[in-house]
Amino acid sequence: MKDYPKYGVAEPTGDYFGGTWTEEKIAIFIKYCHAFLAIMKNRSYKLIYFDGFAGSGEIIPTNGVNPLESVALQVMAIDKPVSFDLYYLVELQKSKVKSLENLIIEKFPSKRSNTHIICEDCNSKIAALSAYLKKHSNYRALAFLDPFGMSVDFKSLESFKQIGCDMWILFPSGIGVNRMLMKREEAIPQSWYAKLEKVMGMTAVEIKKHFYKINPQTSMFEDGFRLQKQEDPINRIIELYSIKLKTIWDHVSKPHAMKNSNGSIMFHFLLVSQNQTAVKVADDIVKKYK
Repeated sequence: MKDYPKYGVAEPTGDYFGGTWTEEKIAIFIKYCHAFLAIMKNRSYKLIYFDGFAGSGEIIPTNGVNPLESVALQVMAIDKPVSFDLYYLVELQKSKVKSLENLIIEKFPSKRSNTHIICEDCNSKIAALSAYLKKHSNYRALAFLDPFGMSVDFKSLESFKQIGCDMWILFPSGIGVNRMLMKREEAIPQSWYAKLEKVMGMTAVEIKKHFYKINPQTSMFEDGFRLQKQEDPINRIIELYSIKLKTIWDHVSKPHAMKNSNGSIMFHFLLVSQNQTAVKVADDIVKKYK
C-alpha cells in the first residue's frame, strides 16, 4: 500500500481525504449542482462553474486505495439536464494543475476547449469572476470554495453585492478561526490578528469585543490576563460570519456543521445567493445530513 503523508506535513500527489465529512460535503454540493442546473435549463443565461481550489482531480483516502474524483471532475461529468457552458478552475500548486489538466483531457476531451485551468491565488480570481459577471449580465455562476485553511479573504467576496452568483463556502470555523482565538486574548500574536481580520472581515477591536470578556477572577490591577474567551466560540464565529455575508448576498443558508470522528466541529458549509429559492433548496438538501 502506498504511504501517503498527512496533508499539511508533506504534500501528497493528490488531495487528502478528510474523512466522512469529505464525502458528505461533496454529496451536498453535487446535489445542489443538479438542482441549480435543473432550474437554469429553461433560462437564457450562460452558466459558469467556478472552483477556487480545484486540486489535482483526485481525493486520496488515508489508505491510498480507490481515489475519489474531485468535485471539479464530478461537476464536469454532469450533462443532464444541462451542463455548464464554461468551467473556470483555479489551483495554486503547479503539480496539481498538471494532474488536473491530464485527467480532464483523458475524461472530458470535448470540454477541454471551454475549460480554463488557472494557476493563481484564488482571491484574485474570485475578484475577476465578480468583474466578469458584472460586465456580462447574460452569465450566471455557481462557485465552490473549499480551501485548506484560512485562504479566502473576506475582501475578495465583497464585490459580489447584487451579482448573480451562488457560492458554496467551506468555512474553517473550528479548525481555523477558533484555534487562533486563544483562551487568553493577549496571547494572540499580531500576525494572527491580521489573518483573522482578513478572513472574518472584522477589525481586531471587533474581534476582541465579540469573542472575549473580562475574567471575573482577575482584577484590572493584577498581573496576568484580563480578557478570557467567551463560551461557545464556534457558534459565535459562524453566526458573525453569516451576518457579514448578508451584507453582500441577500440570502445565506443555515450553516451546516462538519465534524471529525470525535464529534468536534471543524468547518461550516453554507450557501450564499441573491435568490431566496436557492437557499431554500440548499437548506432542504442539508436537512438530510443532520
